[in-house]
Amino acid sequence: MRMTLRAAFHVLVVLCIFGVVAYAQKQQSKPRVHHLPVYYLTAGNFNGLSDEDQVMYITGLMDGFFGLGLFGANDEAVAGLTTCTLGMDVNQATATILKWAKDHPEYRQYPMSVVAYDALLNACPGVMKMP
Repeated sequence: MRMTLRAAFHVLVVLCIFGVVAYAQKQQSKPRVHHLPVYYLTAGNFNGLSDEDQVMYITGLMDGFFGLGLFGANDEAVAGLTTCTLGMDVNQATATILKWAKDHPEYRQYPMSVVAYDALLNACPGVMKMP
């Protein structure tokens, strides 16, 4: 009888260990959540950059906007951006976005990506759609 209880106890211990290991593996299979900054630059900071830095920032930002299709943005949104900026070079895009940012100082604490998107929405009414 004592041997049976001892065997049952060992079986329970082993089952508990398997349960803990299985639970831990299940927890590890969940995707990790990374809390990244929402933005890197505000409109106020953007206005303080040199002309060359503003052009470089807008170049990267526009490349990022055009690359959103790779991250699941719908074709309509990317097509609207393409139509809006068709024929614009980076200097014209920068001037359009910079003018809007300077004309709207109430947005200086907003992320520059949001301000740039709003500037393009206003520069091309009806062409770009709000998501």
